[in-house]
Amino acid sequence: MSWNDFTERYTSGNRVSPAVTLTTQNVIAESSSISWNALTPTGTTLTIEIALSADGGTTWGAWRTCTSGQAISGLSELSSLANVQLQIRETLTTNNVHATPELLDLTINITTAWPNIAYGPNKSTLTAWDSVSLAWKSDRLSLVVNDSEACYIENPGLPTAFGSYVYIGTDRNGANSINTLVDELRIDKVYKDVATRTGWHKAGTPFYTSEDMKQLPGYLRAETDGYKVYDSSNALRVLIGSWMRDMIRKYGIKIIGGELYSSFFQTGEEGENRGIIKIDREFLPDYPSIGWGNITFNDQHGNLQMKMTTEGNQPQIYFYDNGTPIGEIRVRTLLDTAELFIRNEKGIELRSEIGGSIVMGPTGNHTSHTGLLIRAGTGKNVTIDSADTTFMYGNLYCTGDVEAFGDIIGASKRAVHPTKNYGIRVFTAVEAPEVLFYDRGRRQLENGECTVYLDPIFLETIEPDSDDTPWDIDVNVRGSVDVDVIEVGGDYFKVKERNGVSNNSFTWRLEAVRKGYKGIRMPEGVL
Repeated sequence: MSWNDFTERYTSGNRVSPAVTLTTQNVIAESSSISWNALTPTGTTLTIEIALSADGGTTWGAWRTCTSGQAISGLSELSSLANVQLQIRETLTTNNVHATPELLDLTINITTAWPNIAYGPNKSTLTAWDSVSLAWKSDRLSLVVNDSEACYIENPGLPTAFGSYVYIGTDRNGANSINTLVDELRIDKVYKDVATRTGWHKAGTPFYTSEDMKQLPGYLRAETDGYKVYDSSNALRVLIGSWMRDMIRKYGIKIIGGELYSSFFQTGEEGENRGIIKIDREFLPDYPSIGWGNITFNDQHGNLQMKMTTEGNQPQIYFYDNGTPIGEIRVRTLLDTAELFIRNEKGIELRSEIGGSIVMGPTGNHTSHTGLLIRAGTGKNVTIDSADTTFMYGNLYCTGDVEAFGDIIGASKRAVHPTKNYGIRVFTAVEAPEVLFYDRGRRQLENGECTVYLDPIFLETIEPDSDDTPWDIDVNVRGSVDVDVIEVGGDYFKVKERNGVSNNSFTWRLEAVRKGYKGIRMPEGVL
């Protein structure tokens, strides 16, 4: 270092790094680079130098100045990097008492390769039945021995296409030689990477044809993770081996877009019964030609929970609770009715959680009012049978006739209504031999007379007043006054006090035959 008496600072200094062994393998430097980042204010300098030792540090070559971003001087000149050591010297200078250089970082990259070695008859160390293969492309000829590339030659000058003949083996004088036992031979005009060839060797399988010589419509390859079948577009279709899923290695058979035929299939480990699914076939012992398919599901304890089967040519689903049958859904094809049969030991609930429709019946242009629709086909009936009471919550709409068989207390149809002090009370509907509608109202006499005009909406729902469909009009006056209906029109009726001209109020009630039901009187019931 150089000392400055006036500033009490060093004007220069250097640092030599420890020696680093590059590698112990017999490889060469295919490429190299050295780069760094530094701060060099005005008046300061930073120099990087490299020294190499080819004998493990016994002797060292001269220091070589480096340029950031360029190759390491002298490294590519070495025939081998085995036991080569490297040192770095960093020199910093300044002539500014207020500034100093700084080395922030330094990076060295070295790419190695096997040297260009040609094996001759006297240099082979191979043993019997080792795997040896040659593969080439325009810029590289590789000799692969067992699991790795033993050597290569760059730009070998080999033909891109074969001529009329190919020699297998040659001596140093160029004479043809074929006196070597060849167990497997692969001659390929497409270069295959080392990992692919190594996979073939480890699998102990022949070296299959390359992509350019594959046979349509697909081809089979043995790779490091299993046997694979590819289609003519090089897409994987079948894998027998292993693959990665969610960072976990899986083992089995993968079939992509194909078909799988088997008489038995089970999820989970062999012998496991908890939470599994089975797909199998059954046959009648005495009739081997009669069989059916089953899909069974087990719960977490290993008990049967559900079974889907076609036993007896009937689509069926059975439900179990800890292995005990509790219900089923079946299409009754054996009875030739093809009815949908639903049974459950603890009841059946149909529910639409989001308010959608539940439709039960033949296909047609009908929808329910966001609820349950039960509909029979033409000429068919819907029967709801209960040993006790059938409850319906919400509104009930009917587009046809309603017929009821009631008890003696309720006659036919009853309505219930809660009271504040007397509980739920029953009201019985009034029945008539005809289908009738009625309307009512309240009016007031003026000088003993009044004309009552009927609701036009009500008039459109009843038959007009006639001998076959007479209107029945009842009038009741508040007070000791008698009135008579003296006139009936198409949309009104008139009342008049018998003896007097009072202004009393009165109520009226009109009953008429429902429109479209003229002449229908106590029709015969059909069950």
